[in-house]
Amino acid sequence: MRFLFAIIGYTSVATVLAAALGVGYLWKTERLTDERMFRIVALIHGVETTEKLAPSTPIDGNTPPEEPSLAEERRLRELAMRNYEVRQESLQRGKTEFDHSLAQLIEQRDRIDDMATELRQRIDQVSTETVLEGVKNVVRDLKVAKPDKGKELLLRILNSGGSDPEERQKAMDEVIQLINVMPIDTWADILNRFEGAAELDQLHSLQEQQLEGGEKKRVLEEAMNQLGK
Repeated sequence: MRFLFAIIGYTSVATVLAAALGVGYLWKTERLTDERMFRIVALIHGVETTEKLAPSTPIDGNTPPEEPSLAEERRLRELAMRNYEVRQESLQRGKTEFDHSLAQLIEQRDRIDDMATELRQRIDQVSTETVLEGVKNVVRDLKVAKPDKGKELLLRILNSGGSDPEERQKAMDEVIQLINVMPIDTWADILNRFEGAAELDQLHSLQEQQLEGGEKKRVLEEAMNQLGK
């Protein structure tokens, strides 16, 4: 029995020595570091040395979006409402300014139209007065002139239109206007002086114009045509 204990003792000492020599060899060759030694000792004592890592984020780096809170949603709604109100106020302000500018333009246009109408009426009035004054002067000359001289003056006015149809019609209207306003006895004396085929043809044309109404009738017809359009 003593021999058995001796063998066990030698074996234990040999094991310890072998382990010590192995550890020394590994330490010397730097295969066994402090960290590894610490882990070996910890494992012998049942201590867990590795820490559990928290779940990592996905590799692609995309994280699911967080849902906004009620306060954030309310803030966004209020911001959108304020932006809408600002746009509406801007549109209303622009419409008001446009309406004001348009009203001013219409007022200015009406004022200019009134001024143009008044000026046109004054020009027409002055023109009419000038024509009437000229007619009176010519009639006065015809009254004091001898009948032959008066006939010559009327024929010159009548022939002043030349070959242009509009100018000839204008000259004939002027002669008819003079005849209509001169005293009947003055016209009678001049009328009796028309002789020859050419002069009688011109007198006939004047009488036809008088029967048709002359310039007044043409003006009336033009006015009726304008109303009919």
